[in-house]
Amino acid sequence: MSYRVAIIAALEREVAPLVKGWRVLDDGVPAVYRKYAKGDTVVVCAGMGIRAARHSAEGVLYRYKPELLVSAGLAGALIRELQIGQAIVPSTIISAATGKRYVTGHGRGVLVTASGIVGLEAKRLLARQYSAELVDMEAAAVAEVAEDHGIAFTAVKAISDEAEFDLPDMDPFVDPRGRFLTGKFASHVALRPRLWGVVRKLAAHSARASMELCTSLQNLIEEGKQEPGLTNGRSVFQGKECRSR
Repeated sequence: MSYRVAIIAALEREVAPLVKGWRVLDDGVPAVYRKYAKGDTVVVCAGMGIRAARHSAEGVLYRYKPELLVSAGLAGALIRELQIGQAIVPSTIISAATGKRYVTGHGRGVLVTASGIVGLEAKRLLARQYSAELVDMEAAAVAEVAEDHGIAFTAVKAISDEAEFDLPDMDPFVDPRGRFLTGKFASHVALRPRLWGVVRKLAAHSARASMELCTSLQNLIEEGKQEPGLTNGRSVFQGKECRSR
């Protein structure tokens, strides 16, 4: 089975509003979480981080032969102008691990892919080092796979934490496969009242960002139906784009 658009996300909850009612796939393509399909679009919930994203993207290209590979998910703001829920199509993706840049030819702004979940100080450092506006953990890996195979690529991200929001240390709760250990994290937070408000706020922000992300992804899919030859993401994004500094 082939799909024209393949969307690589990290966690199921990021794309839950989009895939509600979609068919669940069980076809051997590597994924930490479920895979969903509807029409000519497949969504793979690959797990968190560069390794999981790259592994799933390679499997997607081998199995589905898409025309467009999309890295979708939540991201952190690196500049104060970006607000919770704001959806962005970055024009440049940078790998913090290698320094390599991937230019999509559409959208605006710079996204840097980090190797882990970044707190306040790391956000400030990444913003200075790369002149970036937002940060994630997967886009550069998906962009690299797309470039290696000559496949069109775009990224769609939504802000779940603002530039001055200091995330708790969550890296210990991501296993080597990219699974977020929700139960273990909940037990950790339960014993630390100082984190309760932070985690509640992050959960609310993430839910809002997920809704905006999925609206933008649906726009991308619908635009592709109207223009079947569209494979580069141009004009499909209807939300607010990142403003250059």
